[in-house]
Parts: sequence; structure tokens; C-alpha cells
Amino acid sequence: MLSWIYFLSKGAYGYLNLENEKASASI
Repeated sequence: MLSWIYFLSKGAYGYLNLENEKASASI
């Protein structure tokens, strides 16, 4: 049960990090 929560949070963190990189690259 904890594995899918970990996977979800890791995926969300990676997605936010990707968006941050896109935003800083466009500035």
C-alpha cells in the first residue's frame, strides 16, 4: 500500500521539478 503512495508522491515531485525547469528556462 505504501509503495503506490511513494510512487505517486515521487511522480508528483518529478513533475513539479520538470515544470520548474521549464519556467526557469523560459525566463
